[in-house]
This record gives sequence, structure tokens and C-alpha cells, in this order.
Amino acid sequence: MANVDWIKIKNEYINTQTSYRKLADKYNVSQQSVSRHGKEESWPKLKKERLSKTCAKVEQKTAEKIVNAEVNRITTLLELSDEAQKQIAVGLGQLCKYVDMFGNVSECDVIDANKLRKFVASIKDLKDIISLGEGLSMSEEEKKQANLLRAIKKAVTGGDK
Repeated sequence: MANVDWIKIKNEYINTQTSYRKLADKYNVSQQSVSRHGKEESWPKLKKERLSKTCAKVEQKTAEKIVNAEVNRITTLLELSDEAQKQIAVGLGQLCKYVDMFGNVSECDVIDANKLRKFVASIKDLKDIISLGEGLSMSEEEKKQANLLRAIKKAVTGGDK
């Protein structure tokens, strides 16, 4: 009994999902001894504090990943929007141009209806791209994040704690 490494047993209890009984069996000591040391040194309290800190770190890291993913998504949408705006400006300049079968371009007084329809459709598509980020209300997004964080806590703590 004198060679028992109580620091090792304590660390294993605090940092894993093991029980006093399993530790006693593993280290060939009585369960009463493990329980006594645990009570004297507040192992359950230390374990709870460690789990709380771990959950807080997981929540923070998860929130950072969610924010970074959203920033990347919005950045991509804005870049696509900028490119679409450039293409629409080019298309707008071509509404009153006519290209004959030899590739000669000339100005005309009449707007090509087909080109105008494509132009309007492009503007609608651009509007849809920009409004993609506004699809979820904040409360729905917050609910999704809360559910994700609850699932992570459950996975980290090993149950509904």
C-alpha cells in the first residue's frame, strides 16, 4: 500500500470518466481508500471544474469555427456578387448593340428583348445571392448554435450534465 501513486490515481479520476471502484481494481487498492482520498481532496469537485473548463473551451472553439465559416461564406458571396455586378454592367452595355453574322458590332435604336430578359434575370439572381445570408432569423441561428453546443457538452461530459 505504501507505493500507491495517489497523484496518478487522482489525475486519472479527474480527467477520465472512470469510477472509484474501477480505480481501486486497476491500482489494487481498496475502494474505501480511493473514496477516502477522493473525499479528503475533493476529487468530484475538481472533476466537475475540469469538465466545466473543458466545455467552456469547446464552446469557444466551436463558436470561433462557426464565425469563421460564416465569414468565409459571406466573403465568397460578396466576391461572387461583385463579379456578377461586373458581368451585368457589361451586359447592360450590350443591350443596344447588334452583332451581325460577320461579327460586326453596331449600335441600334431598339433594345434586344432577349438580352433584356437575360439582364433582368441576372439582376434577380444577384438579388437572390445577396439575400442568401438573410435566410435565417437570428433566433433560429441562435437555436442551431445552442443545440450544437448542447450536443458538444453531452459528448464531452459523457451524458446529460
